[in-house]
Amino acid sequence: METLAFVTVNAQRSNSYKNVEDVMVGYSMGAHVGTQGFGLNAAYASSEVFALRLAGSIAPLGISKMRSWGKHDYDMDLKGRFYNASLMAEVKPFRRSSNSMFIRRLAVVGGAAYFFRAEADALAVPSEDYYYGEIVIPKEELGSVKTNVDWKGWAPYLGLGARNIYLKSGIKGGYLGLNIDIGSYYLRSPSVNVTADKMLSGNTANEWIIERNLKNYRWLPVIQVGISYGFFNY
Repeated sequence: METLAFVTVNAQRSNSYKNVEDVMVGYSMGAHVGTQGFGLNAAYASSEVFALRLAGSIAPLGISKMRSWGKHDYDMDLKGRFYNASLMAEVKPFRRSSNSMFIRRLAVVGGAAYFFRAEADALAVPSEDYYYGEIVIPKEELGSVKTNVDWKGWAPYLGLGARNIYLKSGIKGGYLGLNIDIGSYYLRSPSVNVTADKMLSGNTANEWIIERNLKNYRWLPVIQVGISYGFFNY
């Protein structure tokens, strides 16, 4: 089964490096950027072991290139749009049982996101005339093929994270730090829509074949980096 994975990095707050390792309970806010786009997040730690994080991300992607099928070249316009809001629970299972600074920061992260948009579009247009014996068909008369793949909906998430990597103490006891997450979303099975015109209109019959071939493309990996500022109570 094909995969996609996930990594998040955020920054939080403390009075000093030593204090922040003792107890961190309170709120933090930040921004992030990565493979699932860029966005904002806010977290609340009810204890040094447990926290909830609410986030929103936007990822507009696009690329243009030439592809070949058989003896023919096509200009390809590829676009992806992934917009989501997520709620995650974070638990640090080794926070009170390990002497290793890194192990104490490890968190198991689980939750879900709703993808308001989660789709990819591919537009293929012939880049050259078509020759059939001595007959020449101008590329403008061949038409185009557009394929839309849609994963919109709920997606569960599970991963690991490293929390509260110290960056800098802030004003009034604030704390700027770094978080790192590695995990994966599991998207719903995609729906596929193919539209075509002119001499390429027969390609719409391939819609069910593409949908069958893509049915297992549901794992969405994310690598993400961010900073946040925390307002913790000691």
